[in-house]
Amino acid sequence: MNVPLQRRFETMAVLWFTTAIAIFLSIFWFLCAIPLFWPILIPYLIYILRATVHEDGSPTYTRSNFMRRLPVFKFYKNYFPLSLHRTVPLDASKNYIFGYHPHGIISHGAFGSFAVEEDSQGGAFARLFPGIRNTLLTLDSNFRIPGYREYLLSLGLASVSRRSCENILRGINSPIARPNPPTSGRFNIRSILLAPLTFPVHVLTTIGILRPSYPVHTQANPAPELNGRAITIVIGGAAESLYAHPGTLNLILHRRRGFLKLALRENALLVPVLGFGENDIYEQLTPSKGSIIHKIQQAVKRAVGFTMPLFHARGVFNYDVGVLPYRRDINVVVGKPVGLPGQGEEGGHREATDDEVRELMDLYIAELKRMWDAHKDEFAKNRKEGPEGEMVLLE
Repeated sequence: MNVPLQRRFETMAVLWFTTAIAIFLSIFWFLCAIPLFWPILIPYLIYILRATVHEDGSPTYTRSNFMRRLPVFKFYKNYFPLSLHRTVPLDASKNYIFGYHPHGIISHGAFGSFAVEEDSQGGAFARLFPGIRNTLLTLDSNFRIPGYREYLLSLGLASVSRRSCENILRGINSPIARPNPPTSGRFNIRSILLAPLTFPVHVLTTIGILRPSYPVHTQANPAPELNGRAITIVIGGAAESLYAHPGTLNLILHRRRGFLKLALRENALLVPVLGFGENDIYEQLTPSKGSIIHKIQQAVKRAVGFTMPLFHARGVFNYDVGVLPYRRDINVVVGKPVGLPGQGEEGGHREATDDEVRELMDLYIAELKRMWDAHKDEFAKNRKEGPEGEMVLLE
């Protein structure tokens, strides 16, 4: 087939993202079969079971501009292609919680918009929202996968646990004085050669044997700039992936109250985000409720926190079946920040009342609906006809 080389690179980039967990696990089990590596693997396993860097509020330390700006991620974003759109500028003197919808099968839109950068200037997010440092959050269990956790930490991802969210928004353990790596956008050979030496130092620092050479900020020694911080949460979670069908937008939202309480408690504004096209890049088979397959999916979700939808799209060398997503546009629209009167201003931390949570939920849903109505004719042209093709809040 006469396929341009750039499109082949784009396919390989998306293949890497889609199969990264399987690749890291395969390498790990292969090394486990070689006794020579056991003296390294056993301490490493103990380390990843005890390590808390993914939820201690230090994404700045684990984030690597070199990794986030690798050329592979530019190919990744161009595959669909994936675009980020701004509704209004955001005040960098405030903190924010971005709520991404929908989850889709693998949340390609969230990863491409908030975890990687396609150029040396910080990518589309840095250009649209200067002064905001955003951290994409994912399941805590992802940071227990050997090798894969280091990959996620290098990209600046953190755990979606309550502790992690609070620490990031409060600036706890943020090493702000750590100098940024080179931003030329070129491969940093020095970083690659020094990686075997710097990783053990990082491990010893994490478990407390060595002291960091940068200022660590705690509750008693807070970071001087506590604003301009943001976290991105995929609100619907694994349960929502089972409703990811092309031409539809079915959201699980009413039962999700934790992010609302977090926003009120931390004086952070909520920013709804809609990923138009996220549900269109995979086809999914839906087993009937009560069937064996459906029961297995629910059991897996209860056991590990996520489930595996029966999805398919295209392959590497064919366009009929495989695990790669279809080449369909993903347009990620960032909406207007919402909050109650006084929310987002300077103040202490407090617990929210039920009435405040309900009021904030109403404001959040209203902004989501406004975004959908404003952009659906432009970015969701292939949605299903009738009510089935509209935004539906399932639960």
